[in-house]
Amino acid sequence: MFVFFINRFNDIDHMTPVIYKMAKQTEKKIYVYSLNPSFNINSDYRLSLLNNTPRIQLDYFYCCNKEKPFSLIIGHLLCGSCNKSSELNSGLFKKSLFKFRWVISKLFKFFLIRIIKIELSSFISKIFNERWVENFFKKETPQVLIFDHASHPKLYNVGSILKVAKKMGIPTMDIPHGIPLFVEHPHQWNKAKNALVNFRKDHSILHHKFWKEELLRAGLDPKNTPILGSARFCGEWMEIMEKIVPFDE
Repeated sequence: MFVFFINRFNDIDHMTPVIYKMAKQTEKKIYVYSLNPSFNINSDYRLSLLNNTPRIQLDYFYCCNKEKPFSLIIGHLLCGSCNKSSELNSGLFKKSLFKFRWVISKLFKFFLIRIIKIELSSFISKIFNERWVENFFKKETPQVLIFDHASHPKLYNVGSILKVAKKMGIPTMDIPHGIPLFVEHPHQWNKAKNALVNFRKDHSILHHKFWKEELLRAGLDPKNTPILGSARFCGEWMEIMEKIVPFDE
């Protein structure tokens, strides 16, 4: 199985064509897990396309390990307020149950963030720690883990995922979540460059030679850093996007 980790609009926009094409070219299962419990994966038009594509399974990462009841409950509490669209065609009882779950989830996150002032990524990294990740990976045995360029160890439980992947010998890869448009980027981009250099995965896919040259000057290890362009703007995907982008006046 292949595992893609998504977080927000940008990386979803650039990863979706890669996931979609892989599903057309392989018989293996592809899992797409949201690391962001506050992103509504059921209302995004690009993820809807993936969810209706054979061999692709879409879910929140924190709701996937059903062998850990306590963390599973926490996962549903964290992500339950983002599943509204999945219940629209349900019966009255299921709709009522969903509304109850939606309210409880909202209250739970309000309590964590506003009342006891817990930083969400820190909370997630403690509950869904290395032991939790390793337990899940031993059961599912992923072949490769694919992130976007901005995924760093302090983002949710990415640190635990990367440590377990290294321990278990699972290859990791990061792919673009946007396109650097300057030939030489201003200093405001230093943080992004340092993150790519310091937190790069085993393989790092890059967009164009100018960005790669900047990263190499910033200290990037050139090993496994192919320039493959942007799948987001290839002709085949642009035609698909024309069909799935919601109508807007």
